[in-house]
Amino acid sequence: MLARGAFDDKIVTGARHPRGRMDRPSVGIFAQRAQDRPNRIGITTCRLEGVDGLKIRVRGFDAIDGAPVVDVKLYYEVREPPGSPN
Repeated sequence: MLARGAFDDKIVTGARHPRGRMDRPSVGIFAQRAQDRPNRIGITTCRLEGVDGLKIRVRGFDAIDGAPVVDVKLYYEVREPPGSPN
């Protein structure tokens, strides 16, 4: 999906302290789960409920209503490392 709500003037490209916590080491933006990233593509898992032509119905999609879906992939839980969130 394309992340919405982040504005170009807020995009972070350099290192910073995660969540603004100065007690944590400064790391690059791609090492964080920050919303103001240069790449606005997000990823989430959800359950496919149905398909009707080019429309899909899903449950548990963690996104803002109306966020464009860029790609859909199968999720194989058995291929994930132990302890990965699902």
